[in-house]
Amino acid sequence: MISFAVLAVTIISGLLGFLFYVFLNNKTPRASKIPGPPIADKAEGNVPELREAGTIHDYLSELHDEYGPIVGFYLRDLYVVSIGSAELFEEHAQLFDRPKALFQKFEEIATPSTIQFQNGEEGRRRHALYARYFNGTAKFVSELSEGVQDTINSISALPANEYIPLRKSMFILSSANISKTAYASVFTKAELAELVECYDLWDARVENELIGESVEVIKGGKTDPVKRIQGLVKTGLSRRQSSGDIAEDKRFIDILLGDPELSSEAKFADALTMFIGGLHTTANLLTWALYFLADHPEIQERLHEELDSKLKSKDITKSELDSLTYLNQVVNESLRLGGVGTFAARYSEEPLLLGGYTIPAGTPVFHPVVYVMHSEKYFPDADCFNPENFSKENVKKRHPFAFKPFGFAGGRQCVGNRFALEETALALAMLIRTFRFEMVPDQTVEPFFGFVTRPVEEIWVTVSKWTETEESLLPSE
Repeated sequence: MISFAVLAVTIISGLLGFLFYVFLNNKTPRASKIPGPPIADKAEGNVPELREAGTIHDYLSELHDEYGPIVGFYLRDLYVVSIGSAELFEEHAQLFDRPKALFQKFEEIATPSTIQFQNGEEGRRRHALYARYFNGTAKFVSELSEGVQDTINSISALPANEYIPLRKSMFILSSANISKTAYASVFTKAELAELVECYDLWDARVENELIGESVEVIKGGKTDPVKRIQGLVKTGLSRRQSSGDIAEDKRFIDILLGDPELSSEAKFADALTMFIGGLHTTANLLTWALYFLADHPEIQERLHEELDSKLKSKDITKSELDSLTYLNQVVNESLRLGGVGTFAARYSEEPLLLGGYTIPAGTPVFHPVVYVMHSEKYFPDADCFNPENFSKENVKKRHPFAFKPFGFAGGRQCVGNRFALEETALALAMLIRTFRFEMVPDQTVEPFFGFVTRPVEEIWVTVSKWTETEESLLPSE
């Protein structure tokens, strides 16, 4: 849910387990003069330091803080570069191809046929095809509204002051919405719950492998969440195929099944990839947005006032969403501070000049987008939640590449970024219009910069009605 190919930045981008699967036969010569740390281990390069940092985001942040906006280091035998400034992002903005070596671990779940591994002509073809579907956001508003209303109904049925698990609730909402809008509801509620559970287990396993730990047994006695996720996605594709209800441009699943240029393996790989991208990015973005609002009641109050004054009926239209200035500032600031997808990467088959340094051909270049979005250089008091960062005046003052949460290079942004933003805005509008969110006391909320930025532990909230006038939005008893 906030952007699929935030797979570009999200799903794939965060696959930290790749570090232990990068084995290249050739040793790339180190580019001269690029700042960077000395090799920590002859066999592993700088992997021990990365492991100690805990995540790719944390390690890249440490390197850029110490060495500046461009830095080079080794992942085993693979020499890589990272660029940590909006100015260098702009210099590197023309490259489309993604370095497969950095993301080998994703093959485990989505196979080598996934769009995430497709470069050149085929990568561009698929990206354009899928983006056309997900960019048509107006057609989703009604169905997405139904999904959010189901969540409102479920919350309304809870006892007063019930503790609500925020992230879990947003994953339930996100999974239902992506299933309905893009996959023609081919998954049952029980299957969606299992997909979410297995995804979390796989996510945890990959992240734990980075620091040398493992997850061998998972809840319910299942030992292979990857096979279960793959099996459920294949079941969904089979159901849609056998239904005979396949129409071009009707649903994303229909586009996949009806594309004569895609192999059966590619159809499966992209169905899985886009489902996960649509699930975890939006769910985590909504989690962060509602947490920030609950933690800043004055901002939540101002947002509610805008919703109350500008929305004239229960049903929210696309044009109304676009007119809600402060809502969209809240969404962007939640995306900036929450982070979601933490980094992207590109490479060139030819040597190129970047930041005054020559980058050897084939060298992977990291784009640590969250590091830049958290930089005081571009966002004063960058650690604070402040929707005014996205006022028209402040946006004009800032470098245009300082806020690129869905990636930027080569036009290869997250395929579903518009869908994710619209879904998040609509959900926030409906939820905050109906409920006041408050934090359960005595919680410490910390981010973990993995596949996407997520809270280390569940966030617990309570809700209450704003005023009696809001009761018309709640289900009748």
